[in-house]
Amino acid sequence: MKQASDREVVLAPAAASDAAALSAIARTAKTHWGYPDAWMRKWSDQFGITQEFLTQHWVCVAEVDQQAVGFVAVDETFSPPEIVHLWILPEHQRSGVGRRLVQAAIDVVHLRGKTTLAVESDPNAEGFYLACGATRVGTVPAPMDGAPSRVLPRLQFDLHVKARHELCSGARSSKKF
Repeated sequence: MKQASDREVVLAPAAASDAAALSAIARTAKTHWGYPDAWMRKWSDQFGITQEFLTQHWVCVAEVDQQAVGFVAVDETFSPPEIVHLWILPEHQRSGVGRRLVQAAIDVVHLRGKTTLAVESDPNAEGFYLACGATRVGTVPAPMDGAPSRVLPRLQFDLHVKARHELCSGARSSKKF
């Protein structure tokens, strides 16, 4: 059997019918960080990816063996546009899937004439975004029970500063979005 990193990763636009599968990926990926059950319950609405959301936002799905293993969503109503979801199933983390999805988001935002892509990151994912070329520009208060001083890193990719291929390495899909 091939290792996850040896399998072909296909990037494709999300369809409205992907809503349930993407919601499950989001919940599974967040659970992987070991957050308390009470926090997970409080965040449960954030994991619900609806058909309406998928028709109103740019969403790219990563598939391995024709199964969704991760996705990224960009909300272009924000200024600058913002990654509002990036979730990878735990067994596919550290395999390049996340980098491919970030690169796809960078590419689409750049092609649409924007020079910045923002992200409000889970603290556990900050290192990943930094490794992809983002810079920390601040924090957002995110207190939780038992962690009143908790904050989320606010990051951004400056697309006019670096060439797109320097921001996040990894092969790109030939699929058009």
